[in-house]
Amino acid sequence: MRVIIHIGTEKTGSTTIQKFLRTNRRVIGAAGVRHLSCLGRENARALVAYCMSNSRSDVYTRTNGIDDVAKRIRWKRTLCRRLNSELAWLKQSSNTVVISSEHFHSRLKSVEEVKALADLLSPYASKVSVVVYLRRQDKVAVSLFSTRCKETNSSLQILPEASSNVDSYYDYYALLERWSEVFGEEALVIRRFEGPRRGANALLLDFCDAAGLPSDVRYQYPEMFNRGLPGQAQYGLVWFNRIFSVQSGYHIWLKRQLSEYLVACFDGPQLLPARSDAESFLRRYNAGNRRVAERFLSNEQLFSTDFSGYPFSSEPRFNVDEVKQKVLEFCVSKQKNLCVPPLSRDGMLLLAYRVYYDSAPTIKRLIDSVFAR
Repeated sequence: MRVIIHIGTEKTGSTTIQKFLRTNRRVIGAAGVRHLSCLGRENARALVAYCMSNSRSDVYTRTNGIDDVAKRIRWKRTLCRRLNSELAWLKQSSNTVVISSEHFHSRLKSVEEVKALADLLSPYASKVSVVVYLRRQDKVAVSLFSTRCKETNSSLQILPEASSNVDSYYDYYALLERWSEVFGEEALVIRRFEGPRRGANALLLDFCDAAGLPSDVRYQYPEMFNRGLPGQAQYGLVWFNRIFSVQSGYHIWLKRQLSEYLVACFDGPQLLPARSDAESFLRRYNAGNRRVAERFLSNEQLFSTDFSGYPFSSEPRFNVDEVKQKVLEFCVSKQKNLCVPPLSRDGMLLLAYRVYYDSAPTIKRLIDSVFAR
């Protein structure tokens, strides 16, 4: 049985690929291609957690209550039994199994963790292909900023500072070296992610080619998921996160509504770093990218060196007061359900003053105009 492992990387259309596989499960199933249902409907996030060292944790392990080592071990045993049962059945009924999760890229940080996956699959897999999409690091960072705005990010800094965790995340050579050491270089299928402008169909057709999926069937193509936010929405969400530094479940739900509201109000490009900053950021990873090209791509250049899409200045190119007013209008419309912190006129003024003390007179006028309606 052939096993295809799609490992991302993150911000390269993985969610769209997973939606595609689920949407077309009957079509590809008829051709003998299946996915492991015990790992989740689309993203094999549980398998990633299974492979992670017991000493490490993340959002998934915390959410599922398996941070404790003893609980993690018991959970792994249960999942292992289910995996072995399903793999044994699929070996008899299918010729190909597809496993997809972008978290293979970000969470499996050692050869031992990748080997845990290989050990699980080895009794069933006659051949393993590892499909990986690589995107230029500065463009990944820009896309991640948009994602962080939807979470708890309260900073307008788009490109992260250098650190061991950041540099490990963007080190594609180390990533490919880990996976090739376990599965062999011949197992790697390396593709460049060209970005959402080409559309979902181009990405999905490329994935089908990379994974060797049937080409003589009629697929349904979903739209591109997780598109970037316009700059005004990013700015507004950052401001919301600054006001509500501690967020309850209700605030998280409210922020999703705010995100949809701002996207409906504004249209335009996302926030971008200055061109010089983007160039400087990528230089940190140029040596590793050259090693990828030399070892895995027969010296073919990995990424374009075109930075013309970046502005010379990172300053927002829109009216920030207009964005703040929209956020305040939204909050006022929901204030009856917001108890912590209070969103009375004075409370909003105080919070806004603490966040943007240099713009307090402007903020006061905005708040007055909102409450006067």
